[in-house]
Amino acid sequence: LPKIMSLPGVIVKQPSLLIKIFPFIFLSDFIKARLVATVTNEVERLQKEAKEIQSIRSKVEAFDMKNAELLQRAGFGATEFTRVRWEELTEAIQTKEVASEQLRRTRMYFQWLQNNFVFKALIDCALANLIAMGRIVSAEIFVFSRAIEDSV
Repeated sequence: LPKIMSLPGVIVKQPSLLIKIFPFIFLSDFIKARLVATVTNEVERLQKEAKEIQSIRSKVEAFDMKNAELLQRAGFGATEFTRVRWEELTEAIQTKEVASEQLRRTRMYFQWLQNNFVFKALIDCALANLIAMGRIVSAEIFVFSRAIEDSV
């Protein structure tokens, strides 16, 4: 909170900073939030589907184990059918889980990328502009940078 209190000082020293840089910061943050929300929804959907398939596989396995003697008496075709069915369900589960994990990692990478290369770069450019114009001194960079980050 004390860093946010210093934000009015930044605005007083350079009011055009607010007009020039804040829209870009908010726009990039809005785009990041929309992208992250979309990816999060997809991750949750894939995880739900994987759980549903796991539930089906558990029921199939329980049924097949209960009727194992009948499957053995039915011959090789029944055993092969059961094996193929279990493999298909397992592959479907693994596919959903891998896709979910990849999207989760992509989401984390995008958040890191936006935070370190877009958000902070915009703030650094704004502060560099203030230093070049003589509005702030180098000792104030950290405080102003944190005030802007915290306010956003």
